[in-house]
Formats: sequence, C-alpha cells, structure tokens
Amino acid sequence: FQTIIAPTFRPDGALYIERPTYTEWVHKLGEITGQTIDSLDAFLNALQRRVDYFDEHGGRASDHDIPYLDFAEVTKEEIVPIFNKRLNGEELSGAEINAYRSFLLKELGKMYAGKQWVMQLHMGALRNTNTKMKKRIGADTGFDSVGETNLAQGLARFLDALDLEDALPRTVLFNLNPKDNAVLAAMTGNFYEEGVPGKVQFGSGWWFNDHIDGMEKQMKDLANVGLLSHFIGMLTDSRSFLSYARHEYFRRILCNLLGAWVEKGLVPDDMEALERMVRNIGYGNAEAYFMKR
Repeated sequence: FQTIIAPTFRPDGALYIERPTYTEWVHKLGEITGQTIDSLDAFLNALQRRVDYFDEHGGRASDHDIPYLDFAEVTKEEIVPIFNKRLNGEELSGAEINAYRSFLLKELGKMYAGKQWVMQLHMGALRNTNTKMKKRIGADTGFDSVGETNLAQGLARFLDALDLEDALPRTVLFNLNPKDNAVLAAMTGNFYEEGVPGKVQFGSGWWFNDHIDGMEKQMKDLANVGLLSHFIGMLTDSRSFLSYARHEYFRRILCNLLGAWVEKGLVPDDMEALERMVRNIGYGNAEAYFMKR
C-alpha cells in the first residue's frame, strides 16, 4: 500500500503574542513569504500564504496548542491597535492577549475551512513548569504537566462563532485532563454537516492519556454520550517513528473493549458489524476524514 506522509500546519508562534519571541517570529514569517509585515492585514495575508503553501505540498490539517480557551468575539478593528502595540515592543494586558488570540484562532479556522482542512486543538497542557530547567535546556523539554482549566464555555463559543459563518472546518478536540472527557464527547454532537459523519471529533487519549486506561476511558466516555462508530481512532507523534506502534496498541485495546462488551451482552454479537466497525475506527474513518477534498 502507498504511505502518505503529509505536513501539518502548526502556527503556535502566531498565536502566542505575549512571548518574547513573537516579533522575531513575525519578522521571519515576512522573510519566508517575501513581504514586509507592518500591519494586521499584511500579517493575515502572510499566514494565508503559508496555508496555501502547506496545501500545495499535501497538507491536510493544522494543529494548535491551546492551554486554555476563553474565546471572545472581537472585531478586526479592535485587534489592529493591539497588534501594532506589540510590534512596537509594548506589553499587552491579559484581556488584549485573549482578544488577539480569539480573533486569530477564528481567522485561521476560516482559512482551514476554505481548504477543507482538519483543525486539531490540543487543549489543557501546563507548559514549562520548571523555570530552572527551562533556562538551562529550553522550552518544551520534558517539564510539562496536566493543566486544569474549564474548556466548555470558551470552546462552545469558538466553534459556534465559526459555524455561524459556515466556516467551521472538520475539527478534532484533544484534552490532556481526563476530567474533560465528557465535556468534549458531548461537544462533538453540537455541530454537524450533512455528508460529513462525525464532523467534530473527540480525539484519542493524548500524551498522559495514551495508555491502556486512558484509551479505554476515552472510548467508553465517547460511546456513552456520542457515536463510537464514527471515531477516527489513534494518532501518533509524527516526530517519532517509534510512536507509530501506537496504532497496533490502540487496535488491540479497541478489540478487547468491544469483545468485553459482547461477552456482557452490551453490544450485538454480530461479527460482520463488529469487523466493519473495527476497520473503520482503525483506518477507514480517518482516511475519509482527512482525505476529503
């Protein structure tokens, strides 16, 4: 069979306007896209060019690290002075940072919808908890943890804002804190599109949850309030080829879980239906979801 390894768009540098590296990141974006970024319009245009570039090179998805999501509906006119203020090296308030991030997430979502991409939101990580080690070896080097935030209201507002403009892309929701399982499983049923089964997905157990207990809990919680048969299954850390073995691990856990349900009489003992379901969760659903154009 043919293997497809496609690039995924990860514009975290654009979203974290409060980081000391933000203006440097914007300058680098301008160099890559061959334009001077001296306005919000120029910035958005440059991001659209990168989305176009990834799409031309086989990209099918974006990925975002979202520690918390307190989405606020704001206008472009409100964000212009915030963007200019940061480019001038000034500090921003918490409200300004949140307004900017809310605006940009929505703009990016519309770009993804225009390309029929999948938008992935990885929510709830508590990053860089050890200041001493961050200074010694850098950010994102193994000192992250499970965060504790309330996702429901902000996430619902964000998805709804895109849906109101018919610009909600297919979206996969990942949570790092298992307390949010029911929140995300229920959220998947709020937004739908004819011809796109499971448009909003509750993603598989991620990071601190991609073990047997975490995977089983995620699938049980999804089955309790959603539709397991439309689940797109496991993912890997694409930067580590050894992590590809997770698919085999996941499929064994899935089959054991379904088998236990059959033995308890919780699902029909119909091998044809069960085989079809396992094939779809293990491969078919994801193929249809990510390759739809």
